[in-house]
Order: sequence, then C-alpha cells, then structure tokens
Amino acid sequence: MADTGEGFISARRRLLIGAAAAVACAAIPVARAARDVNARSFGARGDGRTDDTAALQAALDAVSPGLVLRIPAGRYVIDALRSLRPRPGSSVFLDEGAVLQAAPDDAERSAIIDLTDVSDVTIRGGRLVGNRDGHGGGGEWGHGIRVLASNRIALSDIVITDCWGDGVYVGARGKAGAATPSRQVRLQRITCSHNRRQGLSITVASDVVVDGCTFVDTIGTPPSSGIDIEPQRQGPARGIRILRSTLSRNDGCGIECSGDVHDLAIVDCVIEGNRTHGILARGVTGVVIRGCTIRRQGRQGLVVARDVHDATLDANDVRDNGTQWHAEPSGKNPRPNVQIDIPPGELHGSGSGQQ
Repeated sequence: MADTGEGFISARRRLLIGAAAAVACAAIPVARAARDVNARSFGARGDGRTDDTAALQAALDAVSPGLVLRIPAGRYVIDALRSLRPRPGSSVFLDEGAVLQAAPDDAERSAIIDLTDVSDVTIRGGRLVGNRDGHGGGGEWGHGIRVLASNRIALSDIVITDCWGDGVYVGARGKAGAATPSRQVRLQRITCSHNRRQGLSITVASDVVVDGCTFVDTIGTPPSSGIDIEPQRQGPARGIRILRSTLSRNDGCGIECSGDVHDLAIVDCVIEGNRTHGILARGVTGVVIRGCTIRRQGRQGLVVARDVHDATLDANDVRDNGTQWHAEPSGKNPRPNVQIDIPPGELHGSGSGQQ
C-alpha cells in the first residue's frame, strides 16, 4: 500500500472510501484577481491563425509562484512539438471560450501542455483541441496534457477533445527500476471526448484522484478505453481512485487495468455503452468496486481476472451487458454481466445488485 499520508484504500480497509471521496473534493487554489497576469499582454493573439506558442510560453515564464496566468477567450494555435510548459508553483486559468488548438503535425509524440518535472501546478478551465484530423504521421502519443515525474498537479474544469493520443497521460520519466513517478495528481470535472487512443492513461504514478470526470467516444487505435491503467514494466501504479465519473461509448473498455496495479478504487461511477467491457481488471492487488452502474457493454460488464488479489465488490448494478467473455475464461459458461476468475478467498463484499 502506497505511503501517501492520505489513507489510501485497500480492499480490506474499504471503509476509508468515504474519506477518500472527501479528500478528492478538496478545493483547488483560487487566484486573487489583483495577482492575475493576462496572456494578451505578452502578444498572444487568440485569432485561430497565429502561432501563439512563443507568446503564451513567455507569459508562462513570467508567472512566478503565487501569480496566476489568465488566458482570455479566443482560439490559440499551439505547436504541440514545443508544448506549453508551466513553471513550478504556477496557476493557469483559461476563461470561458479560451481554446488551445494543436497545429497540424506528423509527430509520433507531442503534447499541447507538458508537465514534466514540475510541482504545485494548477490548470483550470478552457478547452484543448488536438490535431487528430490534421495529423499526417504515425504513433499514438499526441496528448492534450502530459504529466511526467511531477507532483501535486491539479487539473479541473477542462474539456479535451480530438487528440492523436490521449486526452490526459499521467506517468513517469526514466527506465524500469529507476523511473520517477508522478505523485498526487488530481483531475476534477475533466471531460475527454473523441480522443484517439485513451481518454486518460495512468502508468507509473501514485495518489491519483479522478473525480467527477467524463470519458466518452474514444476511438481510433487500441486500446481506445475511457481510462487505461497500464504501468507495464516501468514501475507500479498505486493508490488510484476513480470517483463519481462517467465512461461511455468508448471503442474499448470503460476502465481497464493490467499489471502491477495496487490499491485501486472505482466508486459511484456510471459505465455504459462501451464496445468491449465495462471494467476489466487484470494484475491488480487490492481493488474496491462499489456503487457503480455498469450497463449495456458490448461484452461483459465486469471482469475480474485470475491474477487479481484482494477484491471487494459491493452494491454494483450490473445488467444488460453482452455475453462475449474475456480471453482468460475460468472454464465456466460465459455470463453476460460478471465474470469472476479469482478464488473465493480473494473476493469480499456483498456484490449486491450484480446479475
């Protein structure tokens, strides 16, 4: 269990979920208007034609800790190969009608906003639009917001659409065994829609809260899930909380996780109409799934694979899902809603509402 100082959930300590939800709703810092810096003062045009990358970066560089960069309404064209890079301790507030639009490119890797090796950054409001319709190359890593090896990051009230890769990517920098993870990342009221690979990817990270977010219509290249928690061999993902969020109409799963994932909670979420599974859990130690509505997936609503340990399922409404099972069946006939492949001793909770 990750030592986060905030009482992370394990499946055997599920009563802490309520406290976790309260922590997730902690207020994001609000700037005082007298300390705002206006991006237009640095030459940003916001006319939908001018490359505003340099002007906005100059404005970001002028925002010292305690100051806030305010980006007024307008469409700001961004070179996602250079990215916008907020400084540590800074806050960026996008006014209603402010859009950061990625310019066309053919790069495999890019990001409209790049948060690498920074701490205490807050970004709130506005809209980020990727370049999936103007992309001329390969790869799958053109993200809206990329968070690598960063701490205490707060993202809220942002709409992110049409990215070549993920709406938001949270992970580490460095090779396996020496990777620096991201820690204490908060996503509140984020909407990720029509991105190509994932709404949200979480790889090597700890203490990540996703609260009141929406991940819909992901399609283009696999896995095409609403949320994919997939640390692979770079390191573990620990203490992930997905609360009160909606995952719908994604071409893959609503939520999928696989390999070296620890202390995961999925609570009070609505997961409907995804093409494959609602929730697919593999390689997880300590998972709580409680109070979720899981309906009308193309495949099974909830799959807990045989390599999951210490799972708690409580009060989920799982119905009207498909009958095609996951590729690792337990040898039983497929069930249309729930497939549990772990031994009885690893499973806890009432499971009420499951069919």
